Amino acid sequence: MRSLPRPVSTPENGHPGGGLFDSIQWGQDATKLYAANSETTGRDFYTLTVSSSGVVLNEDYSGVFWNGGRIHFDRGTGLVYSDDGFHAVNPSTGLPAGIYEVGGGWPVVPDSTLNTAFFISRYGWQENSNYTLSLFDMTHFTPVIQIPLSAGSPNRLIRWGTNGLALNVTQGNVYLISGSFVKAADHKARSQRTVSRFGAH
Repeated sequence: MRSLPRPVSTPENGHPGGGLFDSIQWGQDATKLYAANSETTGRDFYTLTVSSSGVVLNEDYSGVFWNGGRIHFDRGTGLVYSDDGFHAVNPSTGLPAGIYEVGGGWPVVPDSTLNTAFFISRYGWQENSNYTLSLFDMTHFTPVIQIPLSAGSPNRLIRWGTNGLALNVTQGNVYLISGSFVKAADHKARSQRTVSRFGAH
């Protein structure tokens, strides 16, 4: 089957209506698209509209993010989360709805069904392959629990199953992290976890 381009498209960066769309995410429906610039210090956040004619840029919010990285849209909160390690952005205004004190440009995965944002990060006192899995309350943007983790250099973090996370690293491994702490409504107590590694050795 041959695919045909829609007649309307965004122009190249540097031209009116263009941008650096390095990471993209669908919004609440098929008419909304969000994007982020992680190439330049502009750190733009873009909102775009999709129709049967194609896609057009609506807004270019400059300086939204502090570090580069992927963006993630959560349908439950209606917010855009960034791997820059800080921001939850309201796409209607381009303004932060909240700040997560993680920093450093680390992978994040939000899950509003659990009211939890999961971050992989490394703090100043950690070295080599030592990292921290941090769970944040998505309503109040506050840390709930931190769990030490030994892994390669984090690349991307996603939810896996009902009580798990999957992390891939630049060394080629995939880590599966599971435990009651992932799906529990109350994370106050530390829970037992299982970490499995697959891939390159």
